[in-house]
Amino acid sequence: MRGEKDRLNNNNNADNQGNANNQDILDNAPNANVAIPRVGYFNNRAVFNAEQENLLVNYLLKASGLYYGLSMDETRKLAYEYANRLGVEMPPSWIENEKAGKDWLQGFMKRQPEISLRAPEATSLSRATSFNKYNVGKFFDNLQLVIEREGFTPEKIFNLDETGCTTVQKPDKDHFINGAPPGTVGAAHQSGWMTELNFLQFMKHFVAHVRCSPENKVLLLLDNHDSHISIETLDYAKENGIVMLSFPPHCSHKLQPLDRSVYGPFKRYYNTACDGWITENKGKTMTIYDIPALVGKAFPRAMIPTNIQSGFRRISDLSKKLNRERERLVENQG
Repeated sequence: MRGEKDRLNNNNNADNQGNANNQDILDNAPNANVAIPRVGYFNNRAVFNAEQENLLVNYLLKASGLYYGLSMDETRKLAYEYANRLGVEMPPSWIENEKAGKDWLQGFMKRQPEISLRAPEATSLSRATSFNKYNVGKFFDNLQLVIEREGFTPEKIFNLDETGCTTVQKPDKDHFINGAPPGTVGAAHQSGWMTELNFLQFMKHFVAHVRCSPENKVLLLLDNHDSHISIETLDYAKENGIVMLSFPPHCSHKLQPLDRSVYGPFKRYYNTACDGWITENKGKTMTIYDIPALVGKAFPRAMIPTNIQSGFRRISDLSKKLNRERERLVENQG
């Protein structure tokens, strides 16, 4: 939960659309100069007009329904991005902190009763309780909906996930792809975590290789990390025909194909490559600049069709099992 105390969720059942890149908030955003009654902190400090704020509410509800429930801090950042994109006047503190103020959020919550707060559970408890029949069933219902609606065939469905192969050293992206698998793109951040800017760079790399478009759409399954849902990324996804569907929180260890059958072999091959490097370079210290070549040895051995198909097959088996249980429940009730 990254230390967040509260997360935004909708009281009502959100509209369970099949894609996470529904961009009503941007596509239909009214011009800031339209003469509509304004709302914000109060009249003389308004930021969004009523229509603009309603679009923001709709986005949050849809995000929650697709397991992209945003924290208070993330919602404040989204409001700033939205205001910046619309070109509306905003308080200097928004610009300085690159997020809306707490007082704006409090007023926003009071004006929008369909948005509510809840205190999250501890991560370990959430992980245990989030993988349940309701959440998993909801994900598979969304998956079936978007596949049927868009007519996706297997070769149009992709899975995305991040995994770590690092050492404690400041990264330098200019050296970060030496010896890496062909077609690798390099990006780095001192934190070692995926960021919004780096993820957008990955999305551009993905589009260049998959060659998707609004006329040739693809489905991308991924977790709900906050770096995946910036306005720039969601805009880019829609413009390039990428339909994004998220796994429920704390369920990727069971539903993520890469976690189920690819990353395990990859880490084993990577560790073997590290052992070989240490044997061949006695007395030397392995640095982050050695990692790409080691990944280059492990990647082609782990990322093979058999492993990839096995991951998708496992979640397909889980879906079939859940459907059988649903059918038995309906029969018993009948």
